[in-house]
Amino acid sequence: MINPHKNIIHIKSVIESVKAIYIIQEYLPKGNLENFTYTFLSTLSTKETTKLRLDIIKQIADGMNHYMSCGIVH
Repeated sequence: MINPHKNIIHIKSVIESVKAIYIIQEYLPKGNLENFTYTFLSTLSTKETTKLRLDIIKQIADGMNHYMSCGIVH
């Protein structure tokens, strides 16, 4: 079991079948990161966008570092 981390979506369950693997994860009411970057970032100035992108990259790196500390390679 992986300890929760604020920058990692919580996986509630994984179901394997012969044809597919299903991942059940927490609901994201504001949508996924891809949609966020295309919609919200387009409303900001270049300076604001650059600052926010760097913050997003840092949050992703923090989440990946947490996975690595749990012995998980992504």
